[in-house]
This record gives sequence, C-alpha cells and structure tokens, in this order.
Amino acid sequence: MVALVALVVGGCLGVGAGVARAEDPDYYLARSPAGAYLVGRKSIVSLTILPGPGRRLLADAPLYVRLEAPGLKLIKRKLRRRDAVDPGADAPRFELVFIGDKVGRYVLSAQALFYICAGRSCRAVREAARFELTIEEPVKPE
Repeated sequence: MVALVALVVGGCLGVGAGVARAEDPDYYLARSPAGAYLVGRKSIVSLTILPGPGRRLLADAPLYVRLEAPGLKLIKRKLRRRDAVDPGADAPRFELVFIGDKVGRYVLSAQALFYICAGRSCRAVREAARFELTIEEPVKPE
C-alpha cells in the first residue's frame, strides 16, 4: 500500500497529479496528472481510493463516484465499485472517461462515497476530487 502511495505526487484539489490527504490519515484519494487532451477524442483521467495504514474499505457497503463536468461529455456520471478497473481491489481505481467538443479549460469534479474501516469500526466518507483539464486542437503536421 505504501508503494502505491509513493507513486503519486502533489495535491488532489490543486493542479497536477496527486494524493489528497484527508485531515485524518484514514484514506487518500490519488488522481492521475492533469493534462491537455484533444478536442473530440475520448480521454481518461483516473481516481483511486486508497485506505490508509491499518484501514480498509468495507467490501459490502456502497462505494460510488459521482461526476460533474460542465462543458464536457461524460461517458458515465455515476461509477460504482463494479465499474472500477479491478472491482475486488483493496484500493479501487476508477477511469473517468470524457470527451471535450470545444477547445478550452474545464473542471471535472468527482464526489466519492465509501466506507472506511479500522478493525470492526466503519464510517461513511464523502470526499471530493477536482481535475483541471485543457482541451486542445490536435497539432497538425507541417
């Protein structure tokens, strides 16, 4: 788990790749780097829910990620555990797929709901992540 956290750098609510550190270390939200994406093409950013040391996600509880992205087409607006790349993973990673039809800067907001546990005690968590995205025209060869 520590190795997975070490692969990601920065802050989730700022610009760039990152790990959002909650005020308590029960969990982290890791996200792929922000970047430039091509107009009219399917693009993907990822969000991973990482339990902190000695913590786990409650396997049978609801776990979902709701998406909002004004100006972008979202392939899915609500992702559930079964939509994760590996639904049975201890730290599920979600691919957030979008298409930008116009050149510009956009914000993709993700609101996650999951249950984090320490021993036999569990609690619901709602946490937000924000992706700042740039949609650009493809570079034309000269």
